[in-house]
Amino acid sequence: MSESKERMSAQNAGGSEMQPDEPMTEWLSLIKHSWIWFAAAAVLLIGGSIYAVYAYDRIPDPIVAHWNLAMDPDRYAVKSLVRVLAISGTGILIVLILFLFSWIVRITVVSGYTKLGGYDPIFDPSRTSSTEESQDPGERVRIQKLLFYEYVRHAIGMESLLISLMFCAVLLRTMNPSAIPSVGMVVVIYGAALLMIAIPIILMLTAGVGGHKLDPSRSRLVFSSYAIGHALIVTALFAYLVTIYQVG
Repeated sequence: MSESKERMSAQNAGGSEMQPDEPMTEWLSLIKHSWIWFAAAAVLLIGGSIYAVYAYDRIPDPIVAHWNLAMDPDRYAVKSLVRVLAISGTGILIVLILFLFSWIVRITVVSGYTKLGGYDPIFDPSRTSSTEESQDPGERVRIQKLLFYEYVRHAIGMESLLISLMFCAVLLRTMNPSAIPSVGMVVVIYGAALLMIAIPIILMLTAGVGGHKLDPSRSRLVFSSYAIGHALIVTALFAYLVTIYQVG
């Protein structure tokens, strides 16, 4: 036991004797790219804004100013470019706030865990290992924490993409209320809302509080499945929205 502890101390002190776990190193580096969700959300909203400016002359006057729970218009306002762009602009502002919040998580929480005991698997991949010889319980906990909070950042990004989809739906129907039926709006808006509720629930059920349920060896498969599934669902909702808009 004492020899094992001495070997662990020497590896942690020197770093050069510890062999890196390349799959985990690559995964810890890969999952840092949660900005992709926010970029997709921004592209969606900016694209909607450009389309609104392009089609502004065809937007009816007055425009819808408010929708009820059944997604039927119940209040109108005089048409103006500011009012139209305020819809997508509000969405962009929310996405920006969520993006900044995700980076606060990155800077404060994730960076804090990477520096516990001088351990920094993201910024110093050569010190990451999950081999039986070199991994101690504390190292496993740190990896779980890193994975969990990086997944939280991805979850925030997923939420931002859903929010952008909802604002795009409202923008499109504001531009032409007769082109999208109320049923279609209900499917998109409430479908996205249900997904927004499901994301944190699924994260907590599968990862546990602070990531204590996470198995680092299976995290790549589990997270990839969720990310791909989420992207496919959002794509399907957006395709449905565009399709019913074109049909209308």
